[in-house]
Amino acid sequence: MLWLARAKRRAAIALGSRALEADSFQSTACFWLSVITLGGLALNALLGWWWADPLAALSMTWFIGKEGTEAWRGDSCGCA
Repeated sequence: MLWLARAKRRAAIALGSRALEADSFQSTACFWLSVITLGGLALNALLGWWWADPLAALSMTWFIGKEGTEAWRGDSCGCA
């Protein structure tokens, strides 16, 4: 997803498309959510830290809530 987001961002700049630039930001967010999920699962599986998976879920909830609040308020994604 990270490489896809970078390619989308380059294409957005070349085309002057704010919509594609916002989509590239969402792809970056998807990458970070995947990293958080896999990190929690890996710590649980490898070290037996049962609490790592719920902690990862809570951190994702914070991130998703922050993004949702910004979207609800109409705040810019900070792409430009």
